[in-house]
Amino acid sequence: MKRKQVINISICIAAVIVFLAVCRELYSQRYRGSDIYPQFSSLRSDPFGTKVLYLSLERSGAFEVSRNMRFLDEIDNPAGHTVLIIGAHSRLLDAKPDVLNFALRGGRVVLCYSPFRIAGKKEEEQENPITKVQKKIDKDKLKKTKLPDTGLKLERHVLPPAFPAKAKPTAAVKKQMLLEFDFYSAWYFIPDAQKWQTLYTLRGKPVMIRRKYGSGDLILCSDSFLLSNEGMSGRPSGELLLYLLGENKKILFEETHLGAYHSRNVAWLIYRYNLQWFLLVLAVAAGLYIWRSLMTPSDSNRPVNEVPDETIDNDSLAAPAGLFRKDYSARELPQLCLEEFLQSGPGKRLNKQKVDQMKAECQLNKPLDAYNSCVRVYKTKEKFKG
Repeated sequence: MKRKQVINISICIAAVIVFLAVCRELYSQRYRGSDIYPQFSSLRSDPFGTKVLYLSLERSGAFEVSRNMRFLDEIDNPAGHTVLIIGAHSRLLDAKPDVLNFALRGGRVVLCYSPFRIAGKKEEEQENPITKVQKKIDKDKLKKTKLPDTGLKLERHVLPPAFPAKAKPTAAVKKQMLLEFDFYSAWYFIPDAQKWQTLYTLRGKPVMIRRKYGSGDLILCSDSFLLSNEGMSGRPSGELLLYLLGENKKILFEETHLGAYHSRNVAWLIYRYNLQWFLLVLAVAAGLYIWRSLMTPSDSNRPVNEVPDETIDNDSLAAPAGLFRKDYSARELPQLCLEEFLQSGPGKRLNKQKVDQMKAECQLNKPLDAYNSCVRVYKTKEKFKG
């Protein structure tokens, strides 16, 4: 291998290594900061995430914990499942009917609103376009399903309390040893008293409510701080957390309302049909082809007489090299070229007189003179007798 080729290959390998190292460092810093995930995501480890609760439940061994990034309707049997929807905006129940349908079919839904996402139209205008499309699919998929009215409104205190405020349990739930907890939201519910049971209040206004919904349960809270990483650092009441989870052992952390959808793309198809080995073989073949192209010296830089017999068919000098390796004499070469020409379209249209004349010229003259004579005969115009 020539020294220049070795240098080029070394430079390419070094550039790839440096590029991969830079990408790894950038991604590690980005993920280490956790701000790549939205607030109240179970993938976020800073105070605004909910990863502490996720890992605590997972490591306890008492629950089967997972993240949900698809339609809740894709869960065949919601009974026995509790889904935690943390950091929801105020119009979630209208935008995602599959949440209510999940509870209707026997699941338990714990929905905590985010005090930062209660605003109306501005939230929708800034929403991810992909999320909007997915929510439209949710509506179209469930528009024929008749869901019971929630009988619920959300309002805001005119004069917000000093935070952290204390959400206090009602008399009905004090019997279950539920304690008060820190609260950081000025929003409260106006529920239908015949449908909803008030669990916690702030300034006498309901901030956590519950109702039976179909075969399942709905628990709503107007703040998400309780389940956040920062809220977990204050060691909240274990009885309250167990009450929210209920008796179900399968816990789902909902991520779709935060824009994290697990779409069925090409990668999913590859995994579904076990095409990993096919891609691996394809990558190895591509690597071998590139390696061969870099390692094999080009025939264009060598004399024709040095081209080996193993020259590949698609090489740029394969045809002339093969022609000169036939050991044809100089006088035979014009006749061979003429035979190939006569088999082409223009050669087949020549009359017999011109063909005989061109063959005679190839036998009598030297290769160059024979070529010029054949060109002259070919261009001669035929004379037609009147």
